[in-house]
Amino acid sequence: MTYESAIALIEGRYGEESQLIQTAEECAELAKAAIKRYRVLAAQAPCSESLAASRAALIEEIADVLIMIDQIVYIEDFEKDVWKMVDLKIERQLERIRGNEHDTKTNLA
Repeated sequence: MTYESAIALIEGRYGEESQLIQTAEECAELAKAAIKRYRVLAAQAPCSESLAASRAALIEEIADVLIMIDQIVYIEDFEKDVWKMVDLKIERQLERIRGNEHDTKTNLA
């Protein structure tokens, strides 16, 4: 089964409303994993177990969110619009970087 077929089958089974809620839940879990990873990396001397565990958790949550995003993009037929917005936001960030080359903290999409 192709990835696209799997996404369509999953969406057909659960429906748009359910998948929107699931997407929000997965995004919240990704946020939590990202904060935990940040805390591990910010520690003075993180142990290798914490590094490995936080990395694995972050990878898992990114995968979950990507799957959910693909479902929403499929359901809503957003692909072209989403990629146009991605291009716009990347270009806007590059413009900010060019304008604030000495400000390494500016990272607003």
